[in-house]
Amino acid sequence: MTIDVSLVAIFGATGTGKTTFVNDASGGELQVGHKSHACTQDVEKSPVFQVDGHKVALFDTPGFDDTHMSDTEVLQRIAGFLATSYKSGYKLTGIIYLHRITDIRVGGISRRTFNVFRKLCGQDSLSNVLIVTNMWSDPPTERELDREKELRDHPDFFQLALEKGATLVRREHKDQESAHKIIRLLLKNQPTVMNFQRELVDQGKELSDTGAGQVLTHELKLAMERHKAEMQAVKAEMEAALNERDELTQKELSEWQAQAQAAEAKRQEEMESLKKGFGDEHARWQKLIDDANAERKAAEDRNREAREELENTRKMEREAAEHNRREMQEKIAQLEREINSKGSCIIA
Repeated sequence: MTIDVSLVAIFGATGTGKTTFVNDASGGELQVGHKSHACTQDVEKSPVFQVDGHKVALFDTPGFDDTHMSDTEVLQRIAGFLATSYKSGYKLTGIIYLHRITDIRVGGISRRTFNVFRKLCGQDSLSNVLIVTNMWSDPPTERELDREKELRDHPDFFQLALEKGATLVRREHKDQESAHKIIRLLLKNQPTVMNFQRELVDQGKELSDTGAGQVLTHELKLAMERHKAEMQAVKAEMEAALNERDELTQKELSEWQAQAQAAEAKRQEEMESLKKGFGDEHARWQKLIDDANAERKAAEDRNREAREELENTRKMEREAAEHNRREMQEKIAQLEREINSKGSCIIA
């Protein structure tokens, strides 16, 4: 990746159309999932493409409701990408957050995803943020228009981010023209640094101490408290079932208890993983960047060698032409001497 390319990161919940947007804009072929099943389990880069003569590359990120990864794993992967790219001198020209206008209510997952997103951005980078609503009807329905107004004006949704500099726009059609129209709004921006990048790199914070990490920690603690209360209620129900010799209820409660304990163990693992940070992801992204830089240098070396070889060939061609010219001139001079010599004899 060269520094003259405008870099744009795409965020949003699973099924909001992030990968489709990336493919439509770039002509790429990243694998697309659907609303209930995520295909993007890593930060993936699009091919470099052009908008109005500007080179652009998009980065598709996994959602925090991934079907195969915990929110902690998702944050670690995003941290690896954002921190390592920033340390390597790359900044984001634009940040896009995608949201389905078809969502009648912003549920817990969407609200949490946007809360984490706001912590990733901070306030200073919000002027580079586009909140893009998509999956609109053509023409828009009254319900969609009402929903857009609620998203824009309600403090529980996008109002605070918009007041701090973010921009709300529509993606009305699923095509390249619509995607480029949105990207075009970002190209005038100066590259920015997300708050999450400053926390990890400039301030040297642990992942769990960042704003985004604290949001996930808070969510995990709330889930643990709910689990504790539920387990107490189940214990009382099991005691009642034992007294009543209700074997079916005992079995159902026992199965639920086993599942709840497994979920609790998973949350404990997430808490520990969050404390460990993102060292593995940082190392992986550093290797990817180092490999890309090495490949770029190798390509530049090959180009330089090719240019030198071309110049040497041209030099040899010029020298050969000069040598041939001199030989030809010598032959002409020799013939002239011979002619002059024979001519003198005839006259004599």
